[in-house]
Amino acid sequence: MNPRIVDCHAHFGRFSQTKVGFADARSMVRAMDAAGVEKLCVSSFLAIGPDCVTGNNAVAEAVKLYPDRFIGYASVNPNRPDEIEPELDRCFQKLGMKAIKLHPAFHRYPIEGPSYRRVIEYAARSGMTILSHDWGRPEFIERVAAEFPNVKFIIAHTGFWDGRSELAYAGVLKRRKNVFIDLVYSNIFYDALERMVAELGADQILWGSDFPLHDLPFQLGRVLFAKLDDESKLKVLGGNMLRILQS
Repeated sequence: MNPRIVDCHAHFGRFSQTKVGFADARSMVRAMDAAGVEKLCVSSFLAIGPDCVTGNNAVAEAVKLYPDRFIGYASVNPNRPDEIEPELDRCFQKLGMKAIKLHPAFHRYPIEGPSYRRVIEYAARSGMTILSHDWGRPEFIERVAAEFPNVKFIIAHTGFWDGRSELAYAGVLKRRKNVFIDLVYSNIFYDALERMVAELGADQILWGSDFPLHDLPFQLGRVLFAKLDDESKLKVLGGNMLRILQS
């Protein structure tokens, strides 16, 4: 097995809540090389916090330095609704971003609010991908995924599944093929990933690490050492995310 490993959920820059060991593009690429990671899809800590413009600029600079290694997420602040469309236009038309990252928790704004509705409608115009830290109720993401079938919706952190109970978003994933779920630093207990693949298949599961908050090799090990066939591992580790980005 020779996987193309694409991290669907990573970050860039310094973070106010903790020390980050890899805060610049060069050191991040060194860590990627050591772990065998081909590409990181990154959003700026600053952009999902108080300053989306400066943070988006920093991501764009990293992509410019290493265009084959970084893929940029554009972030906007839902508390400044009049800035949403101009900033997204700038990110996609001038900065070369490839997808959108939302963080309702940091912005203290509900995912079902009208500002995020504007983001989803924007994404629908070009069939973009949206990764959100939180999608709220399964009924909500199912409704918008049905309404906007050309948008790819990524549920972060395995929907905060504990790996033991029923996966709340399982029904949505089965019915809506434009909804995906990532594995970022979730409380996945023994055989939980295997059970998820058995129930859902591997086509809508994405590997991510939350790097540089968390360790690339550790997060990779959760998939590489899972009791899955090679085809499923190849999809989860990067094949599915490459397909999303190329569609």
